[in-house]
Amino acid sequence: MEKSVQLFGARVFTGLLLITLTTLVILMYQEYSSELAKNAELYMATSLQSFDTSLAVK
Repeated sequence: MEKSVQLFGARVFTGLLLITLTTLVILMYQEYSSELAKNAELYMATSLQSFDTSLAVK
């Protein structure tokens, strides 16, 4: 096998590996962001509920 063919194959393999890793990182970040948004929504709902309760008591 010629050296240029080997280099081309290595470049293709490296490119595909980088694309795969980048895709996995993006998917993991989206999942993490979704979890953060759910936690923030729960915190806000709890805070508003306790605020409403404190107004109702007064």
